[in-house]
Amino acid sequence: LNGALESELAGARFDLVVCHNVLPLLPGEEQVVMLQQLTQCTADGGVLLLSAYIEAEDPESQRLVFKVARQRLLDRGVPPETLEAIFDSRNKVVFSLDPSRLSGVLAQAGWPSPLQLYQGLFSRLWLCRAQP
Repeated sequence: LNGALESELAGARFDLVVCHNVLPLLPGEEQVVMLQQLTQCTADGGVLLLSAYIEAEDPESQRLVFKVARQRLLDRGVPPETLEAIFDSRNKVVFSLDPSRLSGVLAQAGWPSPLQLYQGLFSRLWLCRAQP
């Protein structure tokens, strides 16, 4: 995105920007930069549709969710060694997006709070609207 915003997309602003499960591929500070870039290329009054991997904020809730997820994957025939590799990748290969990080970047850009449209286990989907 950074390269495109400095070349063929320089100064471009879009009515709709979709960022589907990209942020979980970046560590925290890189997520902030990406979010800032996304707000900069969204036109005034435009919409940023954003999805990301989010871990529960409460440690006990997180433990219970992981327990359920682990059992669901086992029930679906995922081999235990694959399951361990998946869970071991947390915050090493796949990074949780802190919802307060999203809200903070949007507030800094002068945007209202995001509207959460969906939450399913570890995934959330938000609609973020730039001020007209």
